[in-house]
This record gives sequence, C-alpha cells and structure tokens, in this order.
Amino acid sequence: MNILKLTDVELVALQLLLDREGEYSCESRLNDDSYPAPEGRPPSKEEIILNKISYKTMQLVYKDNRIPVGQIIGRLTK
Repeated sequence: MNILKLTDVELVALQLLLDREGEYSCESRLNDDSYPAPEGRPPSKEEIILNKISYKTMQLVYKDNRIPVGQIIGRLTK
C-alpha cells in the first residue's frame, strides 16, 4: 500500500478532478451508439479503477465534515 500526503485544498482539487473525469466517462458511455440504450457501453477497466479511487477520496473529503469544502471550492474557482 502507498501513502499520498495531500493538503485539504489538494484533496478537494483531486476530488473535483475525479468527479469531472467520472462525468466525462459516464456521458461517453451513454452516448456510444454502438451499444443499446439505456446502459450504453460498459465501463472500461480504467473507468472502474477511477471510480474506486474517486470513492475513496470522496470518503476522505467528507469524513466528519472537517474539511471546509465549500470555502475551498470557492477559492479554487475564482
């Protein structure tokens, strides 16, 4: 197991990036005309791994509500 040390701001920024990538993947799968609706294309191995990492970072970001996510996002988007 590896450990990555991040500040609260870096962790929130990572979660925002993972959320955006997850949305892109989902839209891409659903809009793939080669597969029947409503499921679309099944997730790739990379997308499955991305979702698992996103789940773990989401748990850290919102654990005990100790990270002021709203304030951090406000600073990141200015």
